[in-house]
Amino acid sequence: MPAYDYRLVPVPTRSNRKNGGRDPAERFARTLEEEMNRLGAEGWEYCGQEEFEAEERPLIGKTRHARHRFLVFRRTAPEEGVAKGPKILSAAAPETAAEAAPPLLRPSGPAED
Repeated sequence: MPAYDYRLVPVPTRSNRKNGGRDPAERFARTLEEEMNRLGAEGWEYCGQEEFEAEERPLIGKTRHARHRFLVFRRTAPEEGVAKGPKILSAAAPETAAEAAPPLLRPSGPAED
């Protein structure tokens, strides 16, 4: 059974006016289409919409419960044993302290020809 990575994206609360459309519902639909197509191009598969309740504590006032809606996407996770992050290349140890310092911190000296 394959393993999956999941991604939750907040459902947009406003439509993008530049999408055109005859009415607010059509503009909102196009806003959702753009977001879903963007994630689909990155390999994410749409699974559905979920709503979660969370406790929010403002700086002033009483704690309240808020409902948040998310679009849920998934894609197949990399196989076990395969590094998820960037590859780390090993390099030979620098011979001098000047070579060990980052380029911006190397001591300046006379230019070599």
